[in-house]
Amino acid sequence: MEYRGLVISLTDDCEENTGGYFCEVHQPDVLDDRIDYFCIHPDELSENPDIEFWIRNYIDDTYQEYARDGLVPPEVIQQSM
Repeated sequence: MEYRGLVISLTDDCEENTGGYFCEVHQPDVLDDRIDYFCIHPDELSENPDIEFWIRNYIDDTYQEYARDGLVPPEVIQQSM
């Protein structure tokens, strides 16, 4: 999934998070270099099964950190705000 100039990949999670997803955040031109990761837990999905909702929610909550750390180019910051 692409959102706010980033690429988010997800895989089925395992062990205590079975039924959830492990997500990796990448810049679109550097897919082999993960800049962040997060999990979508099964209990979150039982509350709201829309996976894209949880991805957007996480990226929106952490986007300013990406910008502060220089992980997002300035032109993407301006387009996303």
